[in-house]
Amino acid sequence: KIPAGASMTVPHSILSLNPRVQTHAAIHLTAAKKNEKKRWNRNPEKSCDGSPKLENNFDDIKHMTLSEHWALCEAFR
Repeated sequence: KIPAGASMTVPHSILSLNPRVQTHAAIHLTAAKKNEKKRWNRNPEKSCDGSPKLENNFDDIKHMTLSEHWALCEAFR
């Protein structure tokens, strides 16, 4: 049974929420599709092109503590 004040017609605003069928083909460039695929890829890239070279890079070197310094001095003596 329909409640009072309600109508059987469906408003067009509700119908506009339904997905529409595509009537034409969509053209995408291959390069654009590959970039889009990289954006949604879950796994990181396996190529090493973007990583910095670590040869002669001493940014993360540990400085010697005073006890290590004296241990080396004793070893040389």
